[in-house]
Amino acid sequence: MLRQATNKVYIEGILSEINLKYGSYVNKKTGANVDNIGGYIKVLVHQTVNGNEQTLDIPVYMFSPKLTNAGKPNPAYESIEKVMKEFVSIAAANGEAGADKVRISGANIRMNEYYNANGMLVSFPRINASFVSKATGEFRPRAEWELEFAISSMDFVVDDEGVEVEPKKLRVKTLVPQYGGKVDTV
Repeated sequence: MLRQATNKVYIEGILSEINLKYGSYVNKKTGANVDNIGGYIKVLVHQTVNGNEQTLDIPVYMFSPKLTNAGKPNPAYESIEKVMKEFVSIAAANGEAGADKVRISGANIRMNEYYNANGMLVSFPRINASFVSKATGEFRPRAEWELEFAISSMDFVVDDEGVEVEPKKLRVKTLVPQYGGKVDTV
């Protein structure tokens, strides 16, 4: 069996948007109704990338059932609910000055895949996290990630007429072993 790949995302910035809500779904195995919380937040990060100042507004997706499989309160649910109820975004504060500075250190990149209403497969990578904390101590805005993967294919990027673009660019498809033996193709 494949081991899970290193997949770490670290984000430190200003909370720009909170779009979290309560929900529920029916557990397919037990038929029980499962209360949950989910959605996304956005984190504004001002950082230097390759010598250029960049402003990134990074969406981070969050989801958790209210209870663990053992029926106990889920710490991830409590963390997400705290963000929803107690944290202040740029939108709510009418500017960066009153918004909370946040730190996310346990996030990862995963593929989000589903079939849309037309039966077409929609597939794209996104950042997922269960825990967000207010930044304390030294505040160093940044967005970094570390990902271990295997290359499944590599081709030069071409234009509509099949000519390689200049400067040359590569399109790389990768395999990322995830938890439970699942492999994402990115």
